[in-house]
Amino acid sequence: MAMKVNDFLERIRQLPKLKTLYVKGGWGAPLNDYNKKRVINAYDYNYQRRAKIEAASADTFAFDCCGIVKSVLWGFSADPSKSNGGAQYKANGVPDLSEAGFLRVCTYVSNDWSKIIPGACLFMDGHMGVYIGDGKAVEATPIWADGCQYTRVNNITAKGRGNG
Repeated sequence: MAMKVNDFLERIRQLPKLKTLYVKGGWGAPLNDYNKKRVINAYDYNYQRRAKIEAASADTFAFDCCGIVKSVLWGFSADPSKSNGGAQYKANGVPDLSEAGFLRVCTYVSNDWSKIIPGACLFMDGHMGVYIGDGKAVEATPIWADGCQYTRVNNITAKGRGNG
């Protein structure tokens, strides 16, 4: 079943309000003892961050940049008692894509920021986020808050129009 844009945006907007940590390959797994071991061993990047991952509480959810989109589309419900916070791998017919994979399936790709609308994916090499309106995005990154966070999109004014 296709998710309506407003439902998608509401769920994306909620992610920074949760306890989250940037974990490569993360798409909503609660960082309980089992998942900590699993994600630490999944990627060298996570192994290098094992102290942060091990210090996270069991109600902290693991996300990477494209994991925020996949988890919401796969049914993430922020339930730490459920595997991947309630998200089900490849649910709703949504494939497992990287940020570059998402860019390939987008129907309208543009550098024209004057027409951007809430729900649009924002891309740069190796990273993506979601535009939520008023010049803001939600993204998962190890920078700043080290998890899911609200950020300002530098080339968009508060009204969502390009800066020139």
